[in-house]
Amino acid sequence: MRFPFVCSSATLGRLLHEHNFINAAKNEYPHELRQVVGEALARGWAWLVRDGLFVQKDGADPGFLVLSRKGERFEVTQPIGRLRSAASILPAGLLLPTLENKVRRKFLRGDFDDAVVDAFREVEIGVREGGGFSETDLGVPLMRKAFATSSGPLTDMTVQDLGEREACAHLFAGAIGLIKSPRGHRNVPTEDPREAAELLVLASHLLRIVASRRPKPGDGVDATANSALKAQPPGSVPRQS
Repeated sequence: MRFPFVCSSATLGRLLHEHNFINAAKNEYPHELRQVVGEALARGWAWLVRDGLFVQKDGADPGFLVLSRKGERFEVTQPIGRLRSAASILPAGLLLPTLENKVRRKFLRGDFDDAVVDAFREVEIGVREGGGFSETDLGVPLMRKAFATSSGPLTDMTVQDLGEREACAHLFAGAIGLIKSPRGHRNVPTEDPREAAELLVLASHLLRIVASRRPKPGDGVDATANSALKAQPPGSVPRQS
């Protein structure tokens, strides 16, 4: 294949049209492969446009696009080899679907920091909503309340070992305190795709735990009881009626 990657210096200031580009590119392949290659290129073109790497050129005929400023930065900061590596490290379907829909695209294009921050923001949101907390409940204190050993609305009370319950609280508090909070307040770059993938898998696992602990309809836990439970100090024993 002799044509360059579409987001390259060869395309700076150049007008490109989907039909012309795909036809020229697929003709580099044997005839029996051209339909498959053309379909793959069409999907790739749609992704480039959807993510704003190419934009309509002002004053040009409809369909003629030019590399955007975002596309120019993409070429400098995201070598194609790195993107191929990222795709192999985080296979499709490894994360929970709700999380994958939010972060995998960013991960694949090399925006590792944004993907990690978004993933652990989803964990925080999941805990807040799953435990019935307010928007003012944030960060490590939220995790401690949600998974308090004897009063947390997301604590698994079927686990008899209080140490295990406490360990779960430590897991969530530590993940938010160590991974999400520093990235939300200062520059903590994540440049290694393997490290980023490991963190995304951790976030997915935490969300899976939250999903398993959320009150189910008809389980006998109403909003009033849940509010009363949260009002008790962390670690206290709920009063029995």
